[in-house]
Parts: sequence; C-alpha cells; structure tokens
Amino acid sequence: MSSADENRALIRRFYEEIDKGNIDLARQVAQRIADLEQDIVMKAPQVADMRQAEEQIHTAINRVAPSFIRVEADQVTYDLHIILRFEIELQLVEGILPVKDVPGRWNEQFEKLFGLQVPDDARGCLQDIHWSLGAFGYFPTYTLGNLNAAQLMESACKQVPGLTGELAAGNYASLLQWLRTNVHAAGQRHTPQELMEKATGATTQTEPHLAALRRKFA
Repeated sequence: MSSADENRALIRRFYEEIDKGNIDLARQVAQRIADLEQDIVMKAPQVADMRQAEEQIHTAINRVAPSFIRVEADQVTYDLHIILRFEIELQLVEGILPVKDVPGRWNEQFEKLFGLQVPDDARGCLQDIHWSLGAFGYFPTYTLGNLNAAQLMESACKQVPGLTGELAAGNYASLLQWLRTNVHAAGQRHTPQELMEKATGATTQTEPHLAALRRKFA
C-alpha cells in the first residue's frame, strides 16, 4: 500500500469510527439515531419512550462479545481479529507456515484469543478476500486506522474549543476544517507517520486508543 493510499485509508477510518460512535460519542450517536428514526423506534413494542429507545440503541451499538466474523466484531475485540491475521500472514511470508496448515493454525489461535471453536473455514480463514487477492500486509492498516483516529480526535479536541459538543449535535464543520488544515492540505507530501507527527505532535501511539476504550467500556 502506498503512502497516499494509507493516508486516504486513515481519514476514511477516522470518519467511520465517528459514525459508529467509536470515538467517545456513543451516547450522543444513540440520541441522534433515536431522534432521526423516532417514527420507527417508537413503534417497537419494547420501547415505552424516547429515553428507553436511546438506552436500547446505546446498548446495541456498544455490545461487546467475541465473534467469528471480523466485519461484525465490536470495537473492543476487533483488533484481535487483525492480530490473528497479521501473525498468520507474517508466518506465510517468512515461509514458516505452509499454506495447507493455515486452517489449523487459524482455528488454534482463534480459540486462544477468543475462546471460541471455529465451526468451519467460511467463518474462519476463508471469510476475507484479502489473501486471495494477494493483499498481504493490508489488515494492519485497519488497526493503524483505529490508533490514528483516536490520536487525531484527541488532538482535534484539544485544539478546537467545543468540538465534542458540536460532534454530539451532528455538526462536523469544525472537525472538517481542522482536518483540512492539519491533514488534507498535506496531500501526498508526507509519509503516514510524518503526517501524524505534524498533526498531533507524535507518530502513531497506542495510548489514545486504549484510553478511549477504557473510558467507554471499563
């Protein structure tokens, strides 16, 4: 993946995480969904009022449970799916793991990470298209996107007064301006790590992402 592609993926992942409520805005996202879909949610038999609707939506979008499918994973366990794939593809590239042994290694490592026994390869090593396309080394960019998204958000909130409140109201204008100034304007001039350092003062770090998870789920 080129630096330009990785930079585009970084920004795309950033907005995906906001829309899913994954950047400290889950409660506000639940409120927005309930407001926007009020006619629908209030027809549900188990919903008595809007507050209950918001609580149920908030619970649903913040469910945490091990699952077989990466694209259906919750925010807490998602990166474990990436770790599993990266470790296996690294062993493949290094010639340590024969291709025929991938299903067995996958199932063994998956059970160690998630405590689940993989029922079939469709819900195991064959669920993604990346390896069949030859896209080795792509999976880690998803976790890099999660790390960068949290770090960019942390910096944006420090530099833009009232940003969290604006995002809670569904107003992305100030955030977009901050991104245009600190990220988009650079185009392809920098590597991803150079871009992160210029925008946030540091190369990609794990702590902002971990801190966000602790605030949200601990």
